[in-house]
Amino acid sequence: MVREFFPSQVQESDAATKLRIELLADVVREVGAERFTAAVKQALAVSRSRWDCSVSRIRECAGLKHTPPPSAAHDAWIWLTEFIRRHVRLSGEDGVRFEPYVYMVAPGTAAEIPVPTIPPPIERAVRSLGGWSALLQSDPAYWTARMRDFCAVYVDQGSPRMDSMELSR
Repeated sequence: MVREFFPSQVQESDAATKLRIELLADVVREVGAERFTAAVKQALAVSRSRWDCSVSRIRECAGLKHTPPPSAAHDAWIWLTEFIRRHVRLSGEDGVRFEPYVYMVAPGTAAEIPVPTIPPPIERAVRSLGGWSALLQSDPAYWTARMRDFCAVYVDQGSPRMDSMELSR
C-alpha cells in the first residue's frame, strides 16, 4: 500500500519500503490515526505530485517538524562572524589587525571588550579558507557559500569553549 500511495521515482528495495512503513507507523503512534490521515491528505494536497509526498512532509503536516540542533561547526561560524564584526579590521596591503571592541554604555561612557583568544580549530579553518583578509574581502553575496566551506573544513578537536567572547552586545 505504501508503494501505491507514496511511490518513489527510483526502484526501492524491500528494506527501504519497510523503513518507510516504520517511519510512518511512528507518526501514527505519535499523533493518532485520525490526525495522521489528515496529515497525509494535507501532504498530498500541498505536494506537486505523489512523488513529492515524503515521510518528512507528512511529519511536518502532522505538526512534528524536527529541527536538528546546530552543529559545533555552525556554532563556531556564529562565533567567527561575531569576532570578525567586532575585532577584525583591514590594515593596508591586504593585512588585518585585531582590535578591542569599544561600545557606548551611557552618554560619554564607553566600555571595551578585549580581543578574545581564537580557538585553534577556528584558526585552522580560517587559514584553510585563505586567511582573515580573504574572509573580510569576500563578496557578501557569497557569504553563505563561505559558511558552507567553513563548516566543511572545521574540525572540532576537544570542543574548545566558544563563550570566551560576550555575544550579547
